[in-house]
Amino acid sequence: GEEYTAENIMVATGSKPFMPPIPGHDLPGVIDSTELLDMGAEEIPEFVIIGGGVIGIEFATIYADLGDHVTVIEGMDRLLPVIDKEIGRSIKMTLEKKGVDVHVSSPVQKIEQKGDKLVVTLKNKKGEELAVEADKVLMCVGRRPNTAGVFSDDLLAQYPDLEDAKGFIHVDDEYKTAVPSVYAIGDCIGGIQLAHVSAAEGRNAVALMNGKPATINMGTVPSCIYTDPEIAVVGMTADEAKEAGIDVVSKKYPMSANGKTVIAGLDRGFVKLVAKADDHTLIGAHLLCGRASDLIGELSVAIGRGMTLEEVANIIHPHPSFAEAIMEAARL
Repeated sequence: GEEYTAENIMVATGSKPFMPPIPGHDLPGVIDSTELLDMGAEEIPEFVIIGGGVIGIEFATIYADLGDHVTVIEGMDRLLPVIDKEIGRSIKMTLEKKGVDVHVSSPVQKIEQKGDKLVVTLKNKKGEELAVEADKVLMCVGRRPNTAGVFSDDLLAQYPDLEDAKGFIHVDDEYKTAVPSVYAIGDCIGGIQLAHVSAAEGRNAVALMNGKPATINMGTVPSCIYTDPEIAVVGMTADEAKEAGIDVVSKKYPMSANGKTVIAGLDRGFVKLVAKADDHTLIGAHLLCGRASDLIGELSVAIGRGMTLEEVANIIHPHPSFAEAIMEAARL
C-alpha cells in the first residue's frame, strides 16, 4: 500500500516464458524453462523439447550430457534459425552425435497424456504424423514481456500507445515511453533479449535521464549460446549482408587445426569472419568452438572499432590458445 514518487521511473520488469496454445499445452508435465530449473536434482526425466532456439538446444545439450534421452522438435527448417546457417547445421550434427533426436520442419500438432507418459504428435517435413513419448515436455518457443499490472488500466486508456498487443512497452531512441518521465529498458521493450543488452540499455537510459549522452554502442551486440562446443555471434551473417546489398568476403578457419581444440577433444567447430569485399572492414563473426563466449568480446571490439581483416591478422595472438584461431581466420 505504499506510494513512491520520483522525477523519473524506469520499468525493467523483464520477460517470462511463452506457452503457445498447442492442444495439450496445459497438461501436467508440460513445463517451461523456469519450472525446469526448479526441478529436483534427483529427477532426470526423458524429455521432448519443443523449440530449437537458444534455450531449447542449451537444455538439450545439458540433459544429453547427463545421459538422458532428449528429442528436439523445431517447426522451422533448421536449428537456431536466426543465426549463421552453417552453425545451425553443425550443432544439429553435434546433438545427434550425443544421441539427441532432432526433427526440423516439424510443427507440433498436439500433446496428449497416455498412461504415465506424454505423447507429442508432430508433422514432419514429408507431411507424415509422428508420435514421440516422454516423461516431460519442455516448451522453449520464446518469451513474452512481464508487464501485466505494471500500468493501471486508467493509464493504459490515457496512453493507448504505451504497450503493443503482446504487452511490450513502446519506447523511443532515448528509452522514453509515451508517459513523460517514464522510461523502459530490457526484455520488456522487446528487441534482443539478453542480460548484457539490458544492462547497457539501463546505463544509457540513466545517462539520458540526467542530460548526459548515451555512450554505450548498441549497434554491436554479441550473443552467446552455451552448448558444447559453445556458439557465439556478433554482427551480420553473409546472407544478411547480401540482403542489405553489401558485397562481402567470408573467411573460415577450421578448429580441427587449432591446438587447444585438439587438446580439449572438440572435433567440430570453426571461426568464421565476414568482411566488406571492398575494404575488408569486419562486419560479422560467427564462432562454433571452445571458449567462444570468451573470444567473441575481442571480435565485438574489432567490429565496433571498424577494424579490417588485415588489422586483426597483424596482431600477435598467443600460442597455443583458442584465440589464435581469430588471427588465423583473418590471415586466410
